[in-house]
Amino acid sequence: RQGSHKGVYIETYGCQMNVSDSEVVMGILQESGYKAVAEPGSADVILINTCAIRDKAEQRVWNRLSVLNNDFRRPSFTGADGRVVVGI
Repeated sequence: RQGSHKGVYIETYGCQMNVSDSEVVMGILQESGYKAVAEPGSADVILINTCAIRDKAEQRVWNRLSVLNNDFRRPSFTGADGRVVVGI
């Protein structure tokens, strides 16, 4: 990994407001020294942004968390320092 920046990966589900919220969160994190990464396997922090208004979007997030959980169990999928934080 280049430099001392920690990587953050954000997945956004749902409406345009969620996309806007993710952009705001990314901006705040970048001001705090985080760098956006394109893949969850390169991240120290993974954020999944959705709302619970629509059941379908919420179910997609739970399914995605299941996939990420399985990925984390593989030795090849770890954050830059071997630990990853996942938030919803």
